[in-house]
Amino acid sequence: MFKMILVMLSFVFGLLCIRQIRTYDVHEQEPLLKMVAVSVWGGIMSVALSLFLYHLLQTNGVTIRAGFPFSYLYVGFIEELGKLAALFLCWPLIRNEMDEPTDGLIYIACVALGFSLIENYFYAAAQPGINLLIAIRLIICTPMHIAFSMFMGMAFFWAMRCKGGWSTLMGAYVVASIYHALYDIF
Repeated sequence: MFKMILVMLSFVFGLLCIRQIRTYDVHEQEPLLKMVAVSVWGGIMSVALSLFLYHLLQTNGVTIRAGFPFSYLYVGFIEELGKLAALFLCWPLIRNEMDEPTDGLIYIACVALGFSLIENYFYAAAQPGINLLIAIRLIICTPMHIAFSMFMGMAFFWAMRCKGGWSTLMGAYVVASIYHALYDIF
């Protein structure tokens, strides 16, 4: 029961982050229904894609080894790729809404929120009892997933709406992945 309260608390923190980002949307705020749809669909798709990539790596002998921090390096690259790919899958839904750079931030934040909530639920369900690490993780990880992806959200807007934004998007993906990997290592 306490774990589910923590998962809900992580959801609230995520909503507060998105609410704050949404206040920067000065021209036209994004429709809440589309934001919810992107959170749900993007969350499901990003987790599914990440799990598929983890499975591919594990099939080829690449795993996270306990006590070997640099084996966590690839986690950031997989999870950020999953979130970015999910944002692309949400493009048909948000294409007409994507009219200013802040919109990219908002929609990637929604994908990251969905991803983090699903991940937090699985972490909480897998751990017997309550421990401090899980409690901290459930509170901190949602804002961190949103923060990692922010680089990609802005670059996504430029790639989809401006010429020549694809290299910026790839660079943003690498930066987001490195920050995510460093967070996982430490």
